[in-house]
Amino acid sequence: MSENTKPMVYGIDLGTTYSAISYMDESNNATIINNPDGGQITASAVYFEEGNYIVGDTAKESASIDPDNFVSLIKREIGSTWRKKFFDNEHSPESISALILKYMVKGAEKEGHSVKDVVITCPAYFNEAERAATKAAGEIAGLNVLAVVDEPIAAAISYGLGMAAQLKDGEGDSSTKQVIVYDLGGGTFDVTVVKVAPDGVQVVCSDGDHQLGGADWDNALRDVLLEKLNLDNPEAGDPMSDPETAAALLLTVEKTKKSLSQRETAKATISCPDGKVKVSVTREEFEEATRPLLERTISFTDDMIAKARAIAKDNGGSEKIDEFLLVGGSTYMPQIMAMVESRYKDSLGVAPKLYEPNYAVSKGAAAYGNIKAIQEAFTKIIEEIRDTNPTKTEDEIKRAAEQAVADGFRLPVTTVTETINTTVRTVASKSIGIRVLNKEKKPVCFNLIKKQTPVPCCKSQQFPVSEANATTLPLVVYSNNMDEIATELDYCGELGKAEMALTPGLPAGAIIEVTFSLDENGRLELTARDITNNKKINHEFTVTGALTKEDLEEKKKIVAELEMAEV
Repeated sequence: MSENTKPMVYGIDLGTTYSAISYMDESNNATIINNPDGGQITASAVYFEEGNYIVGDTAKESASIDPDNFVSLIKREIGSTWRKKFFDNEHSPESISALILKYMVKGAEKEGHSVKDVVITCPAYFNEAERAATKAAGEIAGLNVLAVVDEPIAAAISYGLGMAAQLKDGEGDSSTKQVIVYDLGGGTFDVTVVKVAPDGVQVVCSDGDHQLGGADWDNALRDVLLEKLNLDNPEAGDPMSDPETAAALLLTVEKTKKSLSQRETAKATISCPDGKVKVSVTREEFEEATRPLLERTISFTDDMIAKARAIAKDNGGSEKIDEFLLVGGSTYMPQIMAMVESRYKDSLGVAPKLYEPNYAVSKGAAAYGNIKAIQEAFTKIIEEIRDTNPTKTEDEIKRAAEQAVADGFRLPVTTVTETINTTVRTVASKSIGIRVLNKEKKPVCFNLIKKQTPVPCCKSQQFPVSEANATTLPLVVYSNNMDEIATELDYCGELGKAEMALTPGLPAGAIIEVTFSLDENGRLELTARDITNNKKINHEFTVTGALTKEDLEEKKKIVAELEMAEV
């Protein structure tokens, strides 16, 4: 490793409404990088023109002029079969996300960075298809995606670094802290209980909803404004009847929402078919309209607290919650803190606090990437020293490798040693199973891996073949949010499938052993073994809705040929 070249891994929070990119600076502090327009966060919005595209706030402003060529909230479609043509080019959620990534990378390049290796974040409850699509977005953008890490893990790592710094300064205690990360972004919500210690982060449990976020608060406020408009100025016409005025209304709603975070009453100027009309709305009216949304987040939070306490009780651990962190840009709304404080401050004995809502996830992703880079470099150098210095003891090899990594990353050896010993552990965000026939010969999903199972993990189960002399066996994999071993398919989503070639002449009842291996990045490997003939076959697992290799190359070509418009 060159002493003059510090390996750099960038952390990207690819958000539903806003995104950010970070890196670890020379002092080993996570630092946000500005986008090309000088902003620290980037609106996750794209506007297409003939042969080029615009990303960010300017794209959002263009929506009111030409809404048909504007797209936002694309993260809600990631991992799906959503497709749309813009100027004869068919785009997928992955290719549109790639354009957002390229915009942020351009900002980093303006500041002298050369961005290649990245860690991208996703909600903790994303399944295999959604994680694969997130990784594909990075690849289409020309990036090397080292990992797709859960957003609450990233936020917890960012928090944990601060905690570790306090410990070094002699502040606080050295015990493990159990932390709730309540993450309400622009389009998604998740709540995660994690254990944070100086030597790592471990997820206890996590859940969420990818159709719940600040955009839903926007929609509720829009409905309030439209209702008041119709009551006070029915002759003005319906702004939603025209695509351009409807798009302009979305910008007005967002500005009004932000205004209501600062004052009790806000006035919105709404463009209508018959002119502009001013409508006044109070924070109380807004909060009343969005109370059901907020209560959904509280329901998830209550469930995760109960789950964490049950896990602690089963394992003889502490049920105490030490910190309650609010992250995600939507937690700036006053009603969030007010509700969370009233619900949990006394019952948990801890005051919730905002923790860098717009930046914690991106900064944590950069820190996570830095940890992985240091650990991988250490492992590689250990092997090199063993090969070239066979007389050195293991302790000497370890110290030499730590010094070499410290020199390469320009860090103190003590920091490298701590980083090498840092662990990050998560859990399965959903239950994952395979389609089988139950006793009534009805197809059900048999969950080999139940949600909240610590990962990496490997689970096996034996099943009988239902028909004699079958030549192939379809292996259909599902994910779901159920805790039961056998789950009705109506409650499941197909995750992917594979085909197993069977040995000719197998009788009905012959045993097939199915194994699921789930790694820390949420990637699933499927293996099946014919017990009768001791024949083990690894199957290429095809994720439902994922881009094929051909599609991926096509999207890379489309994205590469588009020019980023100067604004």
